[in-house]
Amino acid sequence: IIMVLVAGPAGAQDVPWLAGDWNGQRQTLADTGIGFEFVLTLEGVQNVAGGVARSSRGLLNLDLIMDAEGQALGLSEQGALHVYFLGNDGGDPTEMIGDLQTTSNIETTNTLKLYELWWQQRFADNHMAWLLGMHDYNATFNALDTASLFTNSSFGISPDISQVSPSIFSTTSLAFMLSLYGDQDTYLHAAAYDGVPGDPGDDQGTQIVLQNDDGVFYALEGGFHDEDAGTKLALGVWHRTTDFDADFSGVSYSDNSGVYVIGETPLNEKWASFCQLGHANKNRNQVGNYVGTGLTYSNWLMPEDTVGVGLAYANASSAHRDANPGMDDYEMAIECTYEFSPTPWLTLQPDIQFIQNPGMDAALDDAVALSLRAYIAF
Repeated sequence: IIMVLVAGPAGAQDVPWLAGDWNGQRQTLADTGIGFEFVLTLEGVQNVAGGVARSSRGLLNLDLIMDAEGQALGLSEQGALHVYFLGNDGGDPTEMIGDLQTTSNIETTNTLKLYELWWQQRFADNHMAWLLGMHDYNATFNALDTASLFTNSSFGISPDISQVSPSIFSTTSLAFMLSLYGDQDTYLHAAAYDGVPGDPGDDQGTQIVLQNDDGVFYALEGGFHDEDAGTKLALGVWHRTTDFDADFSGVSYSDNSGVYVIGETPLNEKWASFCQLGHANKNRNQVGNYVGTGLTYSNWLMPEDTVGVGLAYANASSAHRDANPGMDDYEMAIECTYEFSPTPWLTLQPDIQFIQNPGMDAALDDAVALSLRAYIAF
C-alpha cells in the first residue's frame, strides 16, 4: 500500500497534493486569498508489552479546511474566514494501553463534524484582532511548533489542561478572543469559551448547546514569539467557572484553574528543543503538575526529515494521592519518533512510546506502544 501511495498518479510528484492542482485552479484560488487543506491521517498502533492488553488498533483522521481572506470574499480586507470539518474513525488505543496522557492524539469519537468556524478581524494597523466563532483553544493557547512533531497528546495540549475538557480536539465551543501584537514579536491573547463544549449527551456530529450552567472557560496567554526564528516563550493562565464533581473524590466545586509556562528554541540549524510546565488546582484535579520536554533533529537522513525524543511527566495532585493511596503518583511517557516525506504529499511517521505507570494504575505493568502514521495531503 505504501509503495502505491508513493508512486501516486502521473504528475503528482510535482505538487504537494495527491489530487494535483485542479488544472491550475487551486493555485489560482490561493493567489486570490482562498486556500484549501485536505489531509487524511492513517495510523496503526500496537501495544507490545504491559498495559491492559497486547493488541492493536487502527485510526483514521480527516481534516478538511478552507481559509479565505476577507478581500477574496468581497468583505473586509483585514478579515479572515476559517472553516474546518473533522472526521474520525477507528479504535481507541487507550483501551489496550490504559494510559492517562493518550498515546495517539487522533483518538476520539467516530463521527464527522464541523470542528471550527470563525471570523477574525484585524485592526489598529494589525496590532489588534478579534475573533468570534467555534474555535480550538489549543490552536492558539498552550501550543508549540517543535512539540507538534510528537503523537502523544500531552505534547500538543498538556494534561493539566486537557483533563478539564476545554474547547479542544475533537469538540470545540463558541468563543470570543482579543489579541494584541507588539512591535518586537510580543503578543497577548485573551479569550472566553463556552464552558461545556458540544453536548455531553450526544457526541455525534456538530453540537452547539448553550445552557445557563455551562459556565465560562477563560484563557489568557502572553509572551514572545518569533515565528521566523522558531523561538517562543509564553506564560498562560486559565479559569473555568463550570460546576463539576472531582472524579477521584466526588466533591463538588464551582470553578477550576491553572497556570503554565511553555518555550521552544532552535539550538542550531538542525537541533531544536522545547519545554512545557503546567500546574492545575491540586484540590480539584488528578494531574496537579506536568512537565514536558524534548529535542528534535532535522535533515538527518534526507531533506526535511525530523527525528525527535520527548518526555511527558504527569504528576498526581496531593488530593488525588490522598483519595487513592494504592495508585501510582505519576505517569510518564517517553516518545521516540521519526518523520519523513517520500513525496511532497505523503509523510510517514514510525513511532515508539514507553509508558511508565499507565493511568497511574499500580495494577498495570509499564507499556510499550509501536505505531506507524501516514499523512496524505489531497
